[in-house]
Amino acid sequence: MKRWLSALAVNLCRVALGVTYVASGMSKALDPAGMEHKVAAYLRNWDILLWTEGTAWLTAMVIVLAAIEFMLGMWLLIGMRRRLTTRLVTLFTAAFTILTIYIYIKEPVPDCGCFGDAVKLSHGETLLKNVVLLALCVPPLLRPLTIVRLIRRGSQWMPSLYAAAFVTACGIYSSSYAPLVDFTSYVPGYSFNAAMEGKFGEKGIEDAFNFAVLDTAENDITPNVTLGDGYTFLAIATNLGRTDRSVSDRIAEIHERAETTGEFRFYFLTASDEAAWEKWKDATDATYHPCHTDEGVLHAAAKTDPGLLLLHADTIVGKWTKNNLPTITDRNNLPVPVQKLTQKPQKTGQKLLKIAAWLFIPVLFLIFADSLAAGTVTLRRRSLKRLARARINQPATEHIATEADSNNAEINQET
Repeated sequence: MKRWLSALAVNLCRVALGVTYVASGMSKALDPAGMEHKVAAYLRNWDILLWTEGTAWLTAMVIVLAAIEFMLGMWLLIGMRRRLTTRLVTLFTAAFTILTIYIYIKEPVPDCGCFGDAVKLSHGETLLKNVVLLALCVPPLLRPLTIVRLIRRGSQWMPSLYAAAFVTACGIYSSSYAPLVDFTSYVPGYSFNAAMEGKFGEKGIEDAFNFAVLDTAENDITPNVTLGDGYTFLAIATNLGRTDRSVSDRIAEIHERAETTGEFRFYFLTASDEAAWEKWKDATDATYHPCHTDEGVLHAAAKTDPGLLLLHADTIVGKWTKNNLPTITDRNNLPVPVQKLTQKPQKTGQKLLKIAAWLFIPVLFLIFADSLAAGTVTLRRRSLKRLARARINQPATEHIATEADSNNAEINQET
C-alpha cells in the first residue's frame, strides 16, 4: 500500500511539473516577441547590452529557451529518460527560484516573464509558484523509476522528435510573421469603448486607459485616435533607434493615401524623443508627424518595431508586424479597399485548442501505435512459448504411449 501511494505521489508531481513546463515553453514559442521584451529588460537592468529587441540572436535565445522548457515538460509527461529528466527539471526549477528571489527583493523588472505575455504574475506570486514547483520536484527526483513510462524506450525518439519540431516551428513562424496566439489585449476584436465598460475584464480596462496618445504639443488626442469614426491606421515605431527602416516606404505609402484620398486617418506613434525623430525623418524623408505613447503599451500593441494597427471606430480590426505589413495596392497598382484589409476577431481559446490538438493528437497516436506494437510482440512471444512447451512435452508423451503399447502387447501374448 505504501509503495502504491508513493508511486501515485511521484506521478502526480510529474504530471503537474510536466503541464507547467509545457505551458511555459509553449507560451513563449507562440509569442516570442513578448518574451524578447522581458529578456531585453533583464539585460538592460544588468547592463548586458549584447542583444536588443528584434535582433536575431535574442529571438534565437528565446526560441531555444522555449524549446528546452517545452521538451522537459513533454519528457516528464511521456516518461522519457526518467533519471536525466528529473535532474534537469530540478536544476532548472532551482535556478528559476533563485532568480525569482532576486526579482522579489530587487524588483528589476515589472514581470518575470515565466509565461510570456500569456499570464502575468506579481513577484510574490511568481516566487510562491516556483517554491511549490521546487517542492514538487523532490518525489520524482528521489524515485525517478516509479514514473510510468507511456512508450517503450526504443520508440521514445518518435514523439520527442515530433514535439521538438512542433515547438521550433511555432517559434520560428511566430517570430518571422506574426504570433500564432497574441496574448495582449490589442488584438482584432478589441474595442476600447467595450473595454472601458468592463467587457474585457480588468486587464482590458487597464490596457484601454494606458493607451494614451499625445501630439507634438503634448495635447491628449486619445479620443480622436481610439474613439473616432471610420477607419484609422496606427503605424507604431516603439524605439526609432531600433526600428527597421526597410519598411518605411510602406508606412509612407499608407500616409500618402490617407492624405490624398481621405478614406481613412493615419497616426504615427512612437516613444522616442525629438532627437531620434529627427534622425528617422532625415533617413526616411517622412512627411508625417509623430505622436507619443508609452513604450510598454506600444510594444504590446505592435509586437515588432515597426508594427501596424487598423481601427474601425473604436475597435481594432487589423494587426500586422513588420514582416507581414499589408499591401494597399493590387497587382494592377489599383488601391485595395480598406475594408478588405480587416481581419477576423481573435478567439484565443479556439486557437489554443487547435494548437493543443495539433500537438497532442499525433503524440497520442504514436503512443497508441507503440502500445499496439508492444501488445503484438507480447502475444507473439506467448504463442512461441506455448509452441515450444508443446514441442518439449511431445517426445515424453510419445515415449509413455510406446511403453503402454508394448506392455499391452506382452499381456496379450501371455494370454
